[in-house]
Amino acid sequence: MIMRFTSFAAKSALIAWASLAPPIAAQALLPGTAAEQFLAVGRVNVVGAGFCTGTLIAPDLVLTAAHCLYHPRSKRRVTDDRLHFVAGYRKGSFAAHRRVANSAVPESYRYEELPADIALLRLEEPVGPVGVTPISPAPFGSVTQVSVVSYDRRRPEAPSRQTACEALAPNAALFRLTCLSDFGASGAPVLVGNTPSLAAVIVAKSRGRGATPAIALSIENHLTVLKNMLGR
Repeated sequence: MIMRFTSFAAKSALIAWASLAPPIAAQALLPGTAAEQFLAVGRVNVVGAGFCTGTLIAPDLVLTAAHCLYHPRSKRRVTDDRLHFVAGYRKGSFAAHRRVANSAVPESYRYEELPADIALLRLEEPVGPVGVTPISPAPFGSVTQVSVVSYDRRRPEAPSRQTACEALAPNAALFRLTCLSDFGASGAPVLVGNTPSLAAVIVAKSRGRGATPAIALSIENHLTVLKNMLGR
């Protein structure tokens, strides 16, 4: 399962731990209507290297974390033919399965560095038009309360949802959440609004055993560039 942790003391752009509200524990995503709302969230499976979380933002585009495209041992980028997106994956069933045609990461990205840890995947075939509704990207604006839907090593077979998390300094490119994160949750969407829109992706967890508070990266300065790299 692909994920990383970081020492927040070394990140001057991030708020001190003492100012954090109590972390919100993950809750299992319920079946039925609640789960159907988030079928656009799925697993990004990397053959031979584990999985991350990704989100369908258009019928053929998936947003995730850039380090998910790198093998955790060799630290080399994997080829696109080893990437699969499985939308709405739950205990062996799924809403859609697509191979990745090509992918893009920011030119400034360096493995294990957070400020540009975001990737856009173009699928070989679009998902839909029936069954899976993409989650639209949107800026944070003045919102500080968010939710996160993710897979991780504790719940690899079904997504979990955390609600009423606080985004600390969301106007910064990198910011902390009171949501918890664990290995496998990289690339998970940070959602805002009643009809959820995607404003950021999870890129790391804080140091510590098990699930720890997450770090997120805003998509605002990256998404247009990544689309241009894929000819969109």
